[in-house]
Amino acid sequence: MRSNCNRHVGVKVRCAALATITILAASSCTTLRASKGAETVLDPQTIELMTALARVAHPDQRSREMLLGKVAEQRNDVLGTLLMNLDSEKSPDVKAAVLYLIGCYRLDQGVRELVEYIDFEVVAPADPLTESLWGPYPAQEALIAIGRPSITPMLELLATDPKPLRRDLAVEVIRDVEDPDIARFILQRAHAAATDPKRRANLADALLRLDKLPK
Repeated sequence: MRSNCNRHVGVKVRCAALATITILAASSCTTLRASKGAETVLDPQTIELMTALARVAHPDQRSREMLLGKVAEQRNDVLGTLLMNLDSEKSPDVKAAVLYLIGCYRLDQGVRELVEYIDFEVVAPADPLTESLWGPYPAQEALIAIGRPSITPMLELLATDPKPLRRDLAVEVIRDVEDPDIARFILQRAHAAATDPKRRANLADALLRLDKLPK
């Protein structure tokens, strides 16, 4: 199952819109008027970031470091806001949107929470003509979108987690992040390195599950 984050331009536009809402929430911006001809009020964090961007063309290492630090700080703020909503929100649609955004932002610091929610399932829209931003397992899609930082947590899940659905989803993540041949090599190497009999058996089972995935 491939990530839906970049399926087409419309999805990317909607991803950006959701992302903008999240950034504004994280920075406590309370006023944004984006209708045609209306004034857009930028929050202080955004203004500071734009100022840093304006200076990045200047060959000043300190300015570049400040920019990178500000971007990292805002990414952490966004992740904190998303995870807060993931923990507190009961609506499955909101949870799905949070998981989706973590993947769109490639927020690898949120991988642990994505692993926890990997088998969180979203009901498909009742209207067959309505296209969803995410598939049935948005956390799995986010792990695929994040890429290689997801591999080690998936191997740990496969070595320890007994639930069949979670195991199938984890194998798919490794296969989709890499490719079937590299996924096989990764699982074989993890199996060879395991010393605990139960972990070895679980990883052998993961190899069998890989073989059963649709080509």
